[in-house]
Amino acid sequence: MSTAGLPVVSPKPPSFGAWSRVRSSLPWMVGIAFGVRVLCIVVMHTYRVRTTEDNFGFGWEMGRIAASIASGHGFANPFQTPTGPTAWEPPLTPYLMAGVFKIFGIYSHASAFVLLTINSLWSALTCIPIFLVARRSFGETVAVASAWTWALFPYVIYWDIKWMWETSLSALLITTIFWLAVSPPMARRPPLSRRRAAGFADFSCARHSLAGAQRAHLRPARLFADKLRRRTTHG
Repeated sequence: MSTAGLPVVSPKPPSFGAWSRVRSSLPWMVGIAFGVRVLCIVVMHTYRVRTTEDNFGFGWEMGRIAASIASGHGFANPFQTPTGPTAWEPPLTPYLMAGVFKIFGIYSHASAFVLLTINSLWSALTCIPIFLVARRSFGETVAVASAWTWALFPYVIYWDIKWMWETSLSALLITTIFWLAVSPPMARRPPLSRRRAAGFADFSCARHSLAGAQRAHLRPARLFADKLRRRTTHG
């Protein structure tokens, strides 16, 4: 049988097929995002924190509280001078920093590297809820573009590799709450699943100061948690 005149379709090169798998693979997104951030920490020496103002730039108030915990003075002293016990910041991040200080030294380069690496991990994991939210709302193409934008956008990377604060973890928690909000309707979920989602939203709010739940960017999380709790209570 003659094939004259039929168009010839050339096979896709192996590299194109490999990229097609990588571009929509969540493990690859997270791994590359994490690797880029750690590489930037090493190459740009962002773990070398300025020692001015008695290392206040090392985590600011949270770093001060963490140093107080690590040195045996308890959850206290968020400023340059000793001020005693405090409720200035929520406990999670200062205690995490204090644990790192205990192992790697207070205000040391090693502690800075570990804390910035943890920041980078939180930020890399944020690719997952971003991808899931965008895929459910806009489709696969937008999801891939959104997740890779977060993974490689320089301004996002800056906060991860420079600021020892709760910024990266907050981004992960808030985007996860939004993913829970756009997931299948809560009415179709078992009560245990709804309680877990409400608890997660409450945990995200509690990470901030005592007035944190009233902040504008946390109001959706608080409303979402309250709505879940009411639906759980009433079946």
